[in-house]
Amino acid sequence: FLQPHRPSPQEVRVATTCARQAAEMIERARLHGETRALVALERRRAAQLRDLAETALALHAIRSVDELLRTVTERAREVIGVHQAATSHIDAGRWDNAHTVVSLSEKYADWRTYDRPPQGLGIVRAVLWDNRPLRLNGPEVVAHPDWRGLRDAPGHPPLPNYLAAPLMARDGRNLGIIQLSDRYDGEDFTAEDEAILVQLAQMTSVAIENMLLIARERRGRVDAEESARLRGLLSDASQAFSSSLELDRPCGPSPA
Repeated sequence: FLQPHRPSPQEVRVATTCARQAAEMIERARLHGETRALVALERRRAAQLRDLAETALALHAIRSVDELLRTVTERAREVIGVHQAATSHIDAGRWDNAHTVVSLSEKYADWRTYDRPPQGLGIVRAVLWDNRPLRLNGPEVVAHPDWRGLRDAPGHPPLPNYLAAPLMARDGRNLGIIQLSDRYDGEDFTAEDEAILVQLAQMTSVAIENMLLIARERRGRVDAEESARLRGLLSDASQAFSSSLELDRPCGPSPA
């Protein structure tokens, strides 16, 4: 066995040099790891922004709300990279009037018949009433009493995490909600994911409003054309009735 002894000055210098070199190697490895993580993050952000731009072009060409909801739901899954996505267009802020589209990956094939989005007072208050995004990770979904709607709704798959953004009209009314869960890489949702989803929700909101406006204008034109047609028929009928009265009027001077 080695006996303890006071190190010589040369041994101290050697140990110090080795320790310094080891520290430098550890620091270089740490910096290299951080650089790789930043590069991966920037690549993911760039891919998300590119997908978001392509989504904006796709939404511009859509002509029905149903097709819009399906496209947005699929694109949200692709852009953020998640196993679960649901988009709801809500009439007058009421869930019972919601038109919902759900998209699930093969991981959740057993829930393919699920067609109702997670809901509950916490979600309604935070996202629909306040019109603000909501991001919950891990224990927040399980423990907090406000999110019982994420845990207790019958028939929907488990939610390891949760990200939602409201669909909001220009005047502040709520038009619906986009909800996501379970990133492909198993990581928590980030602030960047939330920002991307908010942008997608804003584009979707504008598209829905434009479609509803066009539909109202189209109905208005149809109603105006029908009213004009009916007024024309009424005018023709009035003229025909007046003509018949003139034909029935007796000729000659009136009796004294």
